[in-house]
Amino acid sequence: MIPAFLRRILSPYRLQSTLGSLIFVMLSTACSISPSPVRRVGSLDVGTAYRVAVQTDTAFVATNDGVVVVDIHKRGRPQKIALIDLKEAAFGVYAQENLVFIAGPADGLVIADIQDPASPKVVGTYAGSGISEICVQGGIAYAATQQGDLHLIDVENPSQPTLISTYQGGSGMGLMVACLQDVVFFSKSESGVDVIDVSKPSNPAKMTTVPTTQGAKDVQIVGETLYLSCAGNGIRILDIADPLLPKVTASFNKGSETWGIGGNSQILWVGDLQEGIQIYDLSNPQSPILIAQQSSYAPHDIFFDGEYAYLADQDQGFVILDYRRDD
Repeated sequence: MIPAFLRRILSPYRLQSTLGSLIFVMLSTACSISPSPVRRVGSLDVGTAYRVAVQTDTAFVATNDGVVVVDIHKRGRPQKIALIDLKEAAFGVYAQENLVFIAGPADGLVIADIQDPASPKVVGTYAGSGISEICVQGGIAYAATQQGDLHLIDVENPSQPTLISTYQGGSGMGLMVACLQDVVFFSKSESGVDVIDVSKPSNPAKMTTVPTTQGAKDVQIVGETLYLSCAGNGIRILDIADPLLPKVTASFNKGSETWGIGGNSQILWVGDLQEGIQIYDLSNPQSPILIAQQSSYAPHDIFFDGEYAYLADQDQGFVILDYRRDD
């Protein structure tokens, strides 16, 4: 019942008009608010996170304390199960079978046995100065350094990693390294991505530098396609049918602070320190279309497994997201 004082203030017409306006505003507001297609599945506070690698139901997250080992068999409730402790921060991490390779500027290359993820054991170290990124292919670890070098390290025997050779080229600090058989993509802050023939590990040879790839921070290789995020230069999609002579097929989001990237042949996840998460439809890979965005994240790295995107986030640590496409 409407109180008497309100009946005196509001005539029946005014009351009807006011209630109608209120209902209209409420309906309009409800219709304008739709749930984001980017869904937060789970998260774990590990402090600032720099890189993440996922292997089946285990995630390895590079942090200021070393590498946090996370049980993710329940994606909605990730649990810390171990810490591979370093002297200082871990900036790079790469998991391969029963081993995890860790890049720590103060620790060099650290190799840990992860047959039991809850009880990892350090089995080998290589005391290279300033190592910040790592990838492994064919028994060789390719370690990028803050000084701008690329160390080729024999890890066939993980307990005795041994330097094979060192590649120097271009200018700036080493930011990113990605491996294929006999080919390495190595990013330097000022000169961009060098394509290196490593078929003779003792004598790595630069084949070309991919233009306008300065600031390349992260990479995802899917078949004969390479996705590249370049801080300050945006996104590049490369055709690597001939990996020694890659061709840029798309370039977009120029000038953005894109750090993390992950995708498949259908969609591409992009992490931007300023804009958050962006998802692109790759139906036309020459002209990707932005289909979703969520600004509440600041990812340094994204690992995408085809269903979930795993973030190493500057502010929120380890985060698991998925994308619900409207059907």
